[in-house]
Amino acid sequence: MTYYEVKISAENPQQASDILEALLSRKIVTGGQIIEAPAHFLWKGTVNQMTSYCTIWSFTTSEHKQTVIDEAKNVSVEEVPMIWFTAIEANEELLAWIKETLA
Repeated sequence: MTYYEVKISAENPQQASDILEALLSRKIVTGGQIIEAPAHFLWKGTVNQMTSYCTIWSFTTSEHKQTVIDEAKNVSVEEVPMIWFTAIEANEELLAWIKETLA
């Protein structure tokens, strides 16, 4: 089994909360932090600035990876929600907690 750090974009704190709650209700992520910060990005050739943009940060496993993508896309209002995974190597206690939490 592969363990992942997962990050998901959201346009505002309420949307981030909605996405995170949907993922938690399906027990496919361990929980998460909602990190809010200003953002600057290219969208359709134009530089956009937002004073508040959110990233959900959580953990999941290879078993739930596609379901996380599908559910986040389903709940997100963004035209292109950013969903990315980073495989992690971590202390055994963290990996055991992730495995137990998502069982």
